[in-house]
Amino acid sequence: MKRVGLFVLALAACSGPAPGGTGEFPALHTLPSAAARTAPPARAVRGGVVFASDWFNNVVDVFDQNGLHQRPFMQFTQLNLEPAGLATDAKGNVYVAEAAGNGAYIFDLGRPVPFSYLDDAGHEPYAVAVDRSGNAYVANTFLLEDAGFVNYYPAGSTEAEYEITDPSFEYLYGMALDRHGNLYVSYVDLTGNGAVAKFPPGSSGPGHNLGLERGSYFGLAFDQHDDLVAANYYAGEIEVFARGASKPLRRFGHRGRPWSIAFNRQGTRLFVADFERNEIEEYAYPAGTLVDTIAGEKGGAFVGVATGL
Repeated sequence: MKRVGLFVLALAACSGPAPGGTGEFPALHTLPSAAARTAPPARAVRGGVVFASDWFNNVVDVFDQNGLHQRPFMQFTQLNLEPAGLATDAKGNVYVAEAAGNGAYIFDLGRPVPFSYLDDAGHEPYAVAVDRSGNAYVANTFLLEDAGFVNYYPAGSTEAEYEITDPSFEYLYGMALDRHGNLYVSYVDLTGNGAVAKFPPGSSGPGHNLGLERGSYFGLAFDQHDDLVAANYYAGEIEVFARGASKPLRRFGHRGRPWSIAFNRQGTRLFVADFERNEIEEYAYPAGTLVDTIAGEKGGAFVGVATGL
């Protein structure tokens, strides 16, 4: 059996038996296709919303982006188990990768239940990304003897078309797409080192290792200058890399354990899901100044974060 490696022990220690420990995964509900969905937003939110997945309380909270120390105005509770990475598409739908839930659920603000899903049965999805055309990517982390990989879903399909792999993949944690449609994947490699790989559109791998200085890279995003922004989990900081650079041009944060990150539409605010502190941190960007914190519910741990209109 493969070496356990640098799996996030905080999760393993606190979340009970590993997903699939009984040999079975929870079944997804039968859901209509994305094409069948028609629902108006439940609430118009001036300035946008923040979605945050709570791993232990098994919910996705929805907050106003505006304000201080916000409370959720809505929750997505119709989930199976362990919501992790989040993403939003051009229509405002939110995708929820469930580490033990067989795939990624798709919600909108018009209802608290999912209207569709991306089928990822038998794997352990940790992250999800969606491009401008609605094509989706689900990153599966190491499970039993299988190294991590990414599933690609064409727009409108609930079934994966092909896998994206790399011989260095073991544990996969985050993904992001740049303005050219290149996919970036953060992972822990076979030697236990953190890395980020780039895959051009349509590629099934292998990827190009960016050669970033050693770190534990989880959440990824791109700013308005197409600089790579990465959550360095164990360093407890956010790092910004200019294109082609191996060392960050600036660092900020330094609070807890940042897992996922997401910009607002204007690129002037960065939201960070802090697993250790169970809070969403809002930073002015590019200054890196903390302007707000949103506390999670007791007993919870924020893992994923995404923004929407």
